[in-house]
Amino acid sequence: MIAGWVCVHRQLADHPLWTGERFTRGQAWVDLILMASYTDHLAFQGNRPLQVKRGQILTSQVKLAARWKWNRKTVRSFLEALKAASMADIQTSKETDTGYTLITLLNYELYQGEGRMPLAIGPGNGTDIEAAFERTSNGHPVPTINKGNKGNNIAAAPSASAPASKGNGTGRKARKTDPETDTLLQEFVSAFQAKLSEPYLIEWGRDRKLMGGLVATYGAASVRAKLAVFFEHGTRETRERRAWTVPEFRRVFPQLVAMQAMGDV
Repeated sequence: MIAGWVCVHRQLADHPLWTGERFTRGQAWVDLILMASYTDHLAFQGNRPLQVKRGQILTSQVKLAARWKWNRKTVRSFLEALKAASMADIQTSKETDTGYTLITLLNYELYQGEGRMPLAIGPGNGTDIEAAFERTSNGHPVPTINKGNKGNNIAAAPSASAPASKGNGTGRKARKTDPETDTLLQEFVSAFQAKLSEPYLIEWGRDRKLMGGLVATYGAASVRAKLAVFFEHGTRETRERRAWTVPEFRRVFPQLVAMQAMGDV
């Protein structure tokens, strides 16, 4: 393999070319690197404050399964394999109000630090990854798309903006989503990353519902205009709490309307 580095912008994590299809194992690993915090910061899981350090990802297996288009068992096996291969450390909490998965990428500083050198992958940096996957797969490999195989492979899942099908394989009808709502959510994610230089951990069910309600009430053009105001100015409380989230955007939306109407922005 050729030594050296390439620069990849974190915005790749939100690009349709990256998120449009089911992830491979390699793509999921790079996705974790893209999502990792570049600096220490305080995050809230429910009402519980958590210190997220550089090289860590605060997420959940449910969120990763939705993002990667895997099932939760596959996500769990993948994380166990990363831990077995000394590529990541995994901490989980199953408390009902603070359930989370905190992933620590090992050797993050070695490869992402300012003094990094073009080092080859060595012991403790994933050389035993295939063996780790063999030990932890338990017959549940990462799903792949194989049109000619009617076995255990799972068909491709639709993208976030694709129309929902009548069934989702669980006996429940999937809810159709407005493409404009998903477009606004992607714009929200991009604006968040531009402002805070870290990825926004979107919760599709909750955030779609809130954003969709705003679109239905005020129209997409108005929501888009207030989104720009929210990230450029926000409210005093938003800035103090650093609460740049979709629920906060929905909560302060009337204030943003008033700010724009009065010419305060």
